[in-house]
Amino acid sequence: IEASYRFDKRKIDDSYPLLQDVMDAGEQDMKDIRGFYPLWEKLLEGEGAHGRPASLLVEVVYFTKGLTGVGNLAHKWGGIQPYGYLFWLDKLRQEKQWDDIVKVAKDALVTLKAGQAREKISDFLSEAGQMTGNPAIVLESSLEKLYSHPCDANLKTMLIEAVKQDQREE
Repeated sequence: IEASYRFDKRKIDDSYPLLQDVMDAGEQDMKDIRGFYPLWEKLLEGEGAHGRPASLLVEVVYFTKGLTGVGNLAHKWGGIQPYGYLFWLDKLRQEKQWDDIVKVAKDALVTLKAGQAREKISDFLSEAGQMTGNPAIVLESSLEKLYSHPCDANLKTMLIEAVKQDQREE
């Protein structure tokens, strides 16, 4: 649980497996896994919204309470731990719930401060805009990406999208 504490407590280290990864690697189903979930969730809730415990907690919340539970956790964590939003958006992408991705991503972009997680969330918004055929969402996502991480690449992407939509002067 504490594997990532020696680094940045807010960062999620993807190099460690989640419980689902362990279950997928096994040859047999784990016995009484459903009975384990509430105990695991309670233990992880006591660890707070930091590092590896946060990634494990959002996963077990997904197993026990579904996307509604993940959404509640993401809102509870807000800007303290963006992984709730990232996990939620990833699951929505897997289910191709593009309209929901737009709503969740916009909520996250209002909630989170500039940085890498916010930049990733703008990518979810862009993909959803493309999949729904909504160029205004794609342009909005490129602006949000630039706000999240001001750099030449994001500026270029935003300008290309604005020119493509004839919105450069707006």
